[in-house]
Amino acid sequence: MSDSSKNLSLVIISSILFAIAFLPLGTGFLAYFAIVPLFFLLEKVTLTDAIFYGYLFGFLSNILSLFWIANATFLGMVGAVLILALYNIIFFVLYWLIRKKSISWAIVSSPFLWVAMEWIRSHGTLGFPWLNLSHTQANYPVIIQFAEFTGEMGVSFWVMLVNIEFYLLLRSKPNRKRIITLASLFILLFAVPIAWGIHRLHQNPPEDTGFMVALLQGNVDPYIKWTKSFQKENFRLYYSMIQEAGEKGVDLIILPETATASYLTHTRYELREYRQLVDSIGIPVLFGSLDFKDTNRREYYNAAFLMHPTRRTLDRYYKIQLVPFSEKTPLAETFPFLYDIDFGQGNFSSGTEKTIFSVDGYRFATLICFESMFPELVRGFVRKNVDFIVNITNDGWFGNTPGPYQHLFACPLRAVETRRPIVRCANTGISAIIDPMGRITSHTKYNEKTILFANVPQKLKTTFYTRYGDIIGKLSLSITGAFSIISLLARV
Repeated sequence: MSDSSKNLSLVIISSILFAIAFLPLGTGFLAYFAIVPLFFLLEKVTLTDAIFYGYLFGFLSNILSLFWIANATFLGMVGAVLILALYNIIFFVLYWLIRKKSISWAIVSSPFLWVAMEWIRSHGTLGFPWLNLSHTQANYPVIIQFAEFTGEMGVSFWVMLVNIEFYLLLRSKPNRKRIITLASLFILLFAVPIAWGIHRLHQNPPEDTGFMVALLQGNVDPYIKWTKSFQKENFRLYYSMIQEAGEKGVDLIILPETATASYLTHTRYELREYRQLVDSIGIPVLFGSLDFKDTNRREYYNAAFLMHPTRRTLDRYYKIQLVPFSEKTPLAETFPFLYDIDFGQGNFSSGTEKTIFSVDGYRFATLICFESMFPELVRGFVRKNVDFIVNITNDGWFGNTPGPYQHLFACPLRAVETRRPIVRCANTGISAIIDPMGRITSHTKYNEKTILFANVPQKLKTTFYTRYGDIIGKLSLSITGAFSIISLLARV
């Protein structure tokens, strides 16, 4: 087999393992050695090869993991995959540069390089943390408990350390002492987080607040929801579900993202009917809806409204973190010609205020859809002293694919990072309750019309991560910069 064929095989193997690790099949353990083939690949390649294979790995792993975006927008999926693949070049090139100077330093630096790459990909206008390695571990509550200190970047760092151990074990010569040393380190890598996880899970059994919520999963096809012929039926559906939930005497009723299929505050009939209903049942209702402001240029928002009984004003929150190529074209304000490219996107404005809602003394933040993927955004809400987090979403655009499940995987990480329970209401599923330990205590099935009734678990004490933020991500960025500068200067 030629070197190019061998290298191509290594990239394909790594891409497949990486993608399968994100499937909702309990296969997150595959992430422990998904990067190992890339270490072997980078042993004997040129800088040009490192750039090429870095992009190829990014392209293949992303298209295998994110193909479901095409259900909503094919061009959006293509754009996302082509752009996201560029980030992987960062890891490949920097690792190559450092390895040319020192193999040992390259191995030591690799988890910092990877986490720095994830950090860069997760921030800014194009921020997309969907495929961070940490998300593969969300199904393993016993593993992720240390995220209360490190955030999700610390979990990605740990996964990379496991990959390095596998790589060193496979690469090591049959030297008994060396193998015993590596094996001991490997065992220690798992023993420490598992021991801490067991301690935390037993230390904090789930306790209920007694605050009951009803999550209305209407299971409405998003492709027909906005048609004029269906809007009245959509209204009747949620009207009857609110009535049904009200009969249970819950404390809060929650509808999913854009459940109203209208600009609620600008639709007199619906607004009046919903207000009368809320007044009659005496229970606050959180609506996912759209809104707009008439300024010099009409601004549209993806919004959440809290309607209280007998109160005429609505509390509102406008989504801050918009989905690139779906809700907004990145950089279009700087380069207006981008508005002319049709990715099937909306043209929403970003909110600016981290609104906190309150019901019966319980304070909660509302994350709309994609916002649950961003640890620092969630941390900002939690620092405003919330008791729990609500995530409303509409994953019906993606069908019964890995997409809705991958989206759910972010919630256990957010719960552990902040030790706040998460109440997730999805249009077609999966609606769920996640306790502060990252355990999914109850959930719906995908593609079913149902109401999930549940008590919100108690919050726990403020975490180290909530107080001090993403130290691991920023530290990795700094160390990556230092390694890169030293490597470049050493080559001059």
